[in-house]
Amino acid sequence: MDQGAIRVFKVYYRRHLVKHIITSAGVAVTADDINITALDVVYWIQG
Repeated sequence: MDQGAIRVFKVYYRRHLVKHIITSAGVAVTADDINITALDVVYWIQG
C-alpha cells in the first residue's frame, strides 16, 4: 500500500518538474537560467 502512495507522489512530482523545466526553457538563455526553488517544490506538493 505504501509503495503505491510513494509511486504516485514521485509521478506527480516529476510531472510538475518537467512542466516547470519546459516552461522555463522557453525563456531561458542557458541552463543556469532555469531555477527550481524549495518554495516551488512545496507548492507542487501542496497541490
